[in-house]
Amino acid sequence: MKKILIFVTHSLGELDVLFPLITLVKSRYDVNIEIIFTVKTIYRKFELNDFYRFCVSELDIKTTSFQLPNKFDYRDCRIKKYFLGRILIESYFKILFCIKFPIFFYKLIVVDAYMHEISNQLSSLNVLYWIKKRYNKKIFSYHHGHGLIMNREPTKRVKFSEEVIYLNFHEHSRSSIEKSGFNNQRIIGYPKFYNEWKSLIKMYRNSTYEGQEIAVIYSRSVHPIYMDKDKYIKLLTSSCNVIREKMGNIKIIIKPHPREDIQLINKILNDMNIVNVAISWEHPTILAKNAKLIIALFSSTVLDGLSFQIPSIEYYEEAERFREGEPKGSPYKNIGIDSTHDEQELSKFIDKVISGNYKVPKIVDQLKINKDCRFIDEI
Repeated sequence: MKKILIFVTHSLGELDVLFPLITLVKSRYDVNIEIIFTVKTIYRKFELNDFYRFCVSELDIKTTSFQLPNKFDYRDCRIKKYFLGRILIESYFKILFCIKFPIFFYKLIVVDAYMHEISNQLSSLNVLYWIKKRYNKKIFSYHHGHGLIMNREPTKRVKFSEEVIYLNFHEHSRSSIEKSGFNNQRIIGYPKFYNEWKSLIKMYRNSTYEGQEIAVIYSRSVHPIYMDKDKYIKLLTSSCNVIREKMGNIKIIIKPHPREDIQLINKILNDMNIVNVAISWEHPTILAKNAKLIIALFSSTVLDGLSFQIPSIEYYEEAERFREGEPKGSPYKNIGIDSTHDEQELSKFIDKVISGNYKVPKIVDQLKINKDCRFIDEI
């Protein structure tokens, strides 16, 4: 049996790549997998998430909280603003690492391979590369979400990128990934589209909206590059208005971005005086499974709906600085996913859904192919 140690070091969203990938791997290989959360705040969020705990149980994965030096646990701590405070935090992590090193070292030695996300949080993971050189371990890297990586110019190469095997979702990302230094790539397909993952999703019955008709809006938080505040208010407001106009009193569910402050959403809803609408933190795929319509305000979650053939559209007006992050515009629109910035076009899209004339974009068939986990053979 092969043993793999996966380090969650960046965000809870890593699990949205890992769990689908593990469903495929476990369907074809006899593997023992342990996920180590190196950030306490991420682990606490995991513990509170019923769906993620369901996945761990069904997939027979061991999970461990093992805090290592990181930039997230104390990022908003007041004492970090002061020089002495930074010294105290750094000293705490150094002492912590020294105390935990014997146990950590043992875990690293007894497994066959490691995995971590693309940005490589070296404060936690430096030791992996030290072990790799001495004990010939494999290291695999992956992106911490399903966002389309196309036509991007990274600001710098990722350190040690030449020493890992990168698990790439699709050939259209190869060039951009190579610019970050990852020349050794394996195409694995988009995990959200794996049949094994969709089968697991269908087994989960604890959604608040199970069996209900809902329309889902995946929002995108205000951001200096990706979302201007005025455009956000316009997009969210018009989304709700068009749904109400076309679909009557259907329940509207707004799924915030993981790091989104919902105060602005609540203010918009109060100003609109809209009823039968709720904010949900449920997993986007669970919401998608029960949806009749999905509107995504520039988000990879548009793929959640499409993976289940649910009518899904990107509704987005480019922020002033958007092209700094996406030089050629929305990659979702560019590959053929339904997209509009116009309220009237959104209304026409919903008309097609209601009349039964909606057709899933052809690109969805392409995103389903190249499902491959043979990288396990390289361990």
